[in-house]
Amino acid sequence: MLEATKQGREAVAAIELALRASIRVADRSAEADLWLSLGRVRSRLLREPYLARRALHAAYDRAARAGRPDLLWEIWSELALVDGFELGDTAGAEVWIEHAYSTVVDAAEPTVSATLQSVRAQLLELQPERVQEAVALRRAVIRTLNQVLPADHPRLVVAREALASSLGRAGEVEERLVLRRALCEELTTRHGAEHPWVARCELDLGIDAVEDQRYPAAIAPLEHARGILSATYGPSSVRVATAELMMAETQRASGALEAAESRARWALAVYTRELPRGHPDRVAALLALTNVYLASGAVSQMLATNIELLRLHDEQQTTVSMDVPGLLTNIGECLCDLGRCREALPYFARLSALYVGSPRRRRYCAPSRRWASVACTWPAGRPRSPFRSWKRRSRSSPPTRARGSEWKPRTPRRRESWRRRSNGPGALAVGYAS
Repeated sequence: MLEATKQGREAVAAIELALRASIRVADRSAEADLWLSLGRVRSRLLREPYLARRALHAAYDRAARAGRPDLLWEIWSELALVDGFELGDTAGAEVWIEHAYSTVVDAAEPTVSATLQSVRAQLLELQPERVQEAVALRRAVIRTLNQVLPADHPRLVVAREALASSLGRAGEVEERLVLRRALCEELTTRHGAEHPWVARCELDLGIDAVEDQRYPAAIAPLEHARGILSATYGPSSVRVATAELMMAETQRASGALEAAESRARWALAVYTRELPRGHPDRVAALLALTNVYLASGAVSQMLATNIELLRLHDEQQTTVSMDVPGLLTNIGECLCDLGRCREALPYFARLSALYVGSPRRRRYCAPSRRWASVACTWPAGRPRSPFRSWKRRSRSSPPTRARGSEWKPRTPRRRESWRRRSNGPGALAVGYAS
């Protein structure tokens, strides 16, 4: 019940108490069940992927010793979520899900089928070109569960949360908003406004608003959710960091840059401690900080964040798609602004190489405030240097522009949405998950 109602720390305490009792009496079968539950809670509720993976491997060990093949598909499907979604190992996740399908006793049983389809949908969402397939799977899961569960069953609620998240990734923002609001209202009626499940739904609602740049609408749900999430999961938990990062975005949009920087830096510190270096949430914090530094004219800090983002890309440490020309331009311009133009030459040379021999990609650059990078356009018949770009100065400074051309700043197509990066409540939904 504690797991189903999102009370993470209480659930961990209860599981660990039962686990100690099982160890004392050497009940390997019970240990396997409990380690599986602990891994699920640490992954889906607390977002502690390393501890979750350790617990799941312990569950596999105990299941093998106790002769419990019935648990293997559940363990492997959980590992697929942890390794694929949280730790970025998509190849490993595919192996785990194939193991799960090969060992399940009855894949046609409705709840089993729904669980495996949910995991598959989650992995599909890691591939932007396949997000519509994920939406279709989410809808199929809901249809399946509707046949065997009451409308207010936790698994069905989680499936609807997952669909809302998938719809956001697919660009179906209106349907997502309607579904999210309905879920929040239902959960508030059922559990009360101070319940952690309501807070997680409000966090998603706030993330949706930030993603859609409806910043004023994000503030109330984020502020309310933050307090409850802090009490439920701990004041330095990943979910609290996500609320802080979203609040930082609203403050940046309103011009409160100092407060926005403080919140974003705190969120980055939590992500750095709890998640892999290239995790999408940590990348999101770096991008948010770069936006703040761009707005405030903090050249040295902006240089540092752009270098870290480029390193993550070059070292293949992240699944997030980077605007490499924008990063190279930012780094070069920042170095020149700091009087270090000689150090900028390798970055400008790399940027130039991206356009050599490709007339289609020749263009000049303008600032992208949304992504703290440079969006580029190329007016027909006007060849210009790709290095003539936005100077990273204070907000009051006018941009330097290519002579004889006009600035046409635009927001580039978003490759990673806030929903993907933040891992909102529905994003990890499988079974009783989220």
